[in-house]
Amino acid sequence: HLLMGDSGQLAPFTSAPEGDRWRGLREDPLLTAVEVVRRNHPATSVHRLPITRRLDPRAVPVARAFYPGHAFEAAVLPGVRGLHLEAAAGRKGHALEDRTLEHASETGWAHVELPASAVLTADPETVEIVCRLLRRLFARSPMVTCENRARAEALRPGDVAVAVSHNDQKDLLRSALDDAGFEEVQVDTANKLQGLTFEVVIAWHPLAGLTDVDQFHLDPGRLCVMLTRHRQACIVLGRAADRELVEGIPPATPSYVGWDGNPALEGWYVHEAVFSALLPHRIEAT
Repeated sequence: HLLMGDSGQLAPFTSAPEGDRWRGLREDPLLTAVEVVRRNHPATSVHRLPITRRLDPRAVPVARAFYPGHAFEAAVLPGVRGLHLEAAAGRKGHALEDRTLEHASETGWAHVELPASAVLTADPETVEIVCRLLRRLFARSPMVTCENRARAEALRPGDVAVAVSHNDQKDLLRSALDDAGFEEVQVDTANKLQGLTFEVVIAWHPLAGLTDVDQFHLDPGRLCVMLTRHRQACIVLGRAADRELVEGIPPATPSYVGWDGNPALEGWYVHEAVFSALLPHRIEAT
């Protein structure tokens, strides 16, 4: 058998109240096919692909945080892809959006930090920022170039996605974007966006505005999916205090005999690494 997998994606899950009763057993139904083979046949050879075809070289330094010990590069050469914006007209009132979009178009990333505050899961202020960014993006007539295009082409709303963690975030955003005329922009949870590709992605950070962390929001696969769907640029939206949630001592998490995985602890260290990798792209929304 040749099994192809991606260790950075969302792991299987269950809502069954006793889903952990099989942890550590060889027949654990929550293991992936790759994990089952490796647990029962530990001598199985593991081959790591040396390239990513979705991400370009600008995205790789952040993406590597999801794959500790796995060195890989982008298949596409530097400078082949590009998100090009027309010169900004009427900058007054659009300083944050222009700064964010210009930084993202140049470096492939932007990490917008709203002021530190505990907020509702479906935070109206974050929804408003998403709408403002999209309005300004398309007001600047964005064009994209890449290895698949003979010439620059206009970025379409269908080429853009907004990644969220919760359905209530999705529902509130969907209503707001429809009202703003962006019906073609896809809005969905990481579980639904897994495997899809877009030119530009706006990612609503899972830890944004939380007062505490748990296994769901620390899941490294969820953050990986949200931050690796793009070909041109990814804009991450969060709060200034989010990084403080993964500083200090990691939380106590359940352990199971015979089961080495610890998604919450792995997620803690992955979030730390991602915040560190995004530091050069930090933009304060004051």
